[in-house]
Amino acid sequence: MLNLFIKKSGALVFHCINFFVSLVFPKSKCLWLYGEWFGNRFDDNSSYAFRAKSEKAIRKVWITKNKKLLEEIVAKGYECYLAYSLYGLYLQARAGVFFCSVNSKDFCFSSINPRCVVIQLWHGLPIKKIGFDVKEERWIKRVLLAIRRHTIDSYDYILSPSSSFDHIFCSAFKVKEDNIIHCAYPRCDGFMVNDDTRDCLRNQLNIDTKYIFFYLPTHRNEGKSGWKIKGLIDDMKRLNGFLQTHDITVIIKPHYYENQNYEEECCGNVKIVKNLPFGLYESLGCSDGLITDYSSVCLDYIFTGNPIFFYMPDLESYLNGDRESYFDLNEIVCAPCADVSSLMREIDFFVKHGKKKEYLRLAINRNFLPGSISGEFQKIAEELINGNQKAK
Repeated sequence: MLNLFIKKSGALVFHCINFFVSLVFPKSKCLWLYGEWFGNRFDDNSSYAFRAKSEKAIRKVWITKNKKLLEEIVAKGYECYLAYSLYGLYLQARAGVFFCSVNSKDFCFSSINPRCVVIQLWHGLPIKKIGFDVKEERWIKRVLLAIRRHTIDSYDYILSPSSSFDHIFCSAFKVKEDNIIHCAYPRCDGFMVNDDTRDCLRNQLNIDTKYIFFYLPTHRNEGKSGWKIKGLIDDMKRLNGFLQTHDITVIIKPHYYENQNYEEECCGNVKIVKNLPFGLYESLGCSDGLITDYSSVCLDYIFTGNPIFFYMPDLESYLNGDRESYFDLNEIVCAPCADVSSLMREIDFFVKHGKKKEYLRLAINRNFLPGSISGEFQKIAEELINGNQKAK
């Protein structure tokens, strides 16, 4: 107990000193830092924005907290440093621009301050409540969130692929509509794959069926209710005979928060994976269909034109006990499946008729139209940052 107190006290002192050092440190608008998922991933919006080419003299650096990931990124020829290394801390104090996909904890959070330009790319169009819209019962947590909102998690710009969601992003991140950037998510570029990539995915995962479906359930209580995810995975395993008959392989890739709640496994035509041969969106680009639930990945997957199936056996408990939603479910999907039997009927119809009976209702009712896959985010970001008076 005493050791824990000393450790936390030391961390508090370090971050207070680091915050004020970074606050007064000279900034460079030409030094752009990127991070995502608390410094532990390299396959979401930040990574695609990081890899985009620039015609200007901009130094792009990736910041991570994972030594193995550091080695992988450096091996690909990119500049990357650990967040808490001396040089990593120097770069974070010097940088004028930060790109994140979750929040300031994608970096050494105390290095971010009101003098930096911070661009929140986020990691999906919000269906369930996000950011500061998530209710917090503990008063001390509410106080800390209020402090963060005005210091380390104060965003200059928010990326929104659809104007239908602008008001949600403004509420969740406490910004004005003038701070919204309209552009397709950079990660959606990953959907554009060639036949070689498709063949490589099949070979590395040993898939020889006609169809490949991905099952991407969202997290339950940020990974704190692992038994729920295990139950959903067991449901997919029970489909094995049905999948063999219909020549389908289902690849299960639970949410990042659920990594500790499952192990990689192959059960006939059901494959549970943690590490894909490519990024998630390149892998989705190789697929023929998606099974999901409350995850906003369904809105990105519209780009592919492939069928989307919604498996929601825990709908009532999820909405009541996990996370509030911005929408009524009926606004989003047309045919949610409450059990394995109804899911099999939906998939069977697709295999026999080559199409799904119904589509995302959200696309019709809210005039939802994601931006085209353009790769133009880099140009937009350069123009905004060039005209911004901060980071000097």
